[in-house]
Amino acid sequence: MNLLLTGASGTIGSTILTQTLSNPHITSLILLVRRPLTNLALSTHQESGRKPEVKIIIMEGFNIYPDEVVDEIAGCEACIWAMGTYTGDSVVEVEYPTAFADAFLRRQREGRKGKGNGGLERKEKFRFVFLRGAYTVEDQDRSLWFMPSARRGNGLGEKTLRLYAQENACEDIWQTYIMKPGGILPSSILPSMGFILRPVMDVVGAIRSNEVAACIVDIAVHGSEDGKFVWQNGDMVLRGRAVLGE
Repeated sequence: MNLLLTGASGTIGSTILTQTLSNPHITSLILLVRRPLTNLALSTHQESGRKPEVKIIIMEGFNIYPDEVVDEIAGCEACIWAMGTYTGDSVVEVEYPTAFADAFLRRQREGRKGKGNGGLERKEKFRFVFLRGAYTVEDQDRSLWFMPSARRGNGLGEKTLRLYAQENACEDIWQTYIMKPGGILPSSILPSMGFILRPVMDVVGAIRSNEVAACIVDIAVHGSEDGKFVWQNGDMVLRGRAVLGE
């Protein structure tokens, strides 16, 4: 499949990138970045010549998509959007993913009318896998005691993209998946201390970074067979561990 990834330079995004490079179902990977990407796993992969083929597109901004960029992304079958902030910045949380969705949808509709690349009759819906957090809040009027601006800002982005297909009449070609992990811990914390810490992690709502990545990549590739479109921490843990064979 052809996959697009944003946020690959971040802590979780880099772990997601590593997972995509080893997934046998992914044959083409496009990375949208703001600056040249330094990543050991990526460099090693590119030197090996193995699939997936990787194309890096350096963006001047994530709210403007020139035609040449849209040409590149039009054939993608899924996108993992791992870009975000800890402050709830509305530009990053809402405007950036919405600008991508608008540009992608516009090309799909043009293609269906015989104008430009993309817009192929899709066998499956385009999957937009949106990394959020367990504590994001969609209700902008809800009273919050800690990190209110960040939680509301992230929640506004979550709501905007969750309802995007419905509000833009594209439910036949677009499906958003909201991923809401809890406290993310380093992958290395297990299995060395797993038999001690795993029950505690499950109770407090923690998840390892490789479990997050494994779950998100698997959703991007296969979707959700049970019709689940908002994934809470516990469900992400279970799917991530299943993918990792744990």
